[in-house]
Amino acid sequence: YVVTDYNFSWIELLDFWSRHPGRDDDGLLQRHWPALCRILNRFDRDRAADGLIRSQPGRRLFLDWSPMDRSEPNLTYNLRYLHALQLAEGLGAGLSAAETAVFSERAARLAGCIRATHLTAAGWRESPLGAPASQLALSLLILAGLVASTEADALAEAIIARSLDIDDSSPPEKLILASPFMHHYVFKALHALGRTAAIREIIACRWGRWAKAGEATTWENWSI
Repeated sequence: YVVTDYNFSWIELLDFWSRHPGRDDDGLLQRHWPALCRILNRFDRDRAADGLIRSQPGRRLFLDWSPMDRSEPNLTYNLRYLHALQLAEGLGAGLSAAETAVFSERAARLAGCIRATHLTAAGWRESPLGAPASQLALSLLILAGLVASTEADALAEAIIARSLDIDDSSPPEKLILASPFMHHYVFKALHALGRTAAIREIIACRWGRWAKAGEATTWENWSI
């Protein structure tokens, strides 16, 4: 099967490579730029009248191993797309002014549509009529710059508290915990806010259990 949202990870890896101090700038980005454009242009075809994308028919909407709400239009899915568009803006500087401008316009439009549909009086929702936003979605809101500094700090406190809560289950009254794999985005969001001490505390708290138990490697999910 195809995990469509992994396309966004590919773009994130290109961005990671472009900023790595030890990279060998041998034209890799220029070679992959056409593929990046094809990926993002294909996702634009999934955009509905409300300006948000939906998962492609017959393709799996993965998002995470967590039991998060996958109703559509999905907040996490659209935030991954928005984050990829924003990264493409930076990657395209000096490569293609025209295509970069298109990605910039799409990102601005998508950000407005996300705010209009998923931010309610009760807070951010994973889908317009669905469950509250997951820990992964809150992290992506910070990464994509959709929340002001005061709200970002409040979201960070909720994110940190949930990760330090050693309960691996998903009771309805708690924030849906991101999987170990998707804690990558939790840590990126916290790092963007300068919360590096919290990152270390979460690693010691959650991954530390496996180290103390003598596990040979990390699990794919918190509870298997």
